[in-house]
Amino acid sequence: MSDWELKWSNTFVTRSEALQAERFLKKKKSRKYLEYIISGGELG
Repeated sequence: MSDWELKWSNTFVTRSEALQAERFLKKKKSRKYLEYIISGGELG
């Protein structure tokens, strides 16, 4: 059994868009915001 579980994923047209979204999420550093995204909220 793995300790990791995928909670959220998204598809992007370009690698650049994907990296931009990753940087955006990592800058937030807010558990509440990440939980909002995981529960189906809009990214951005």
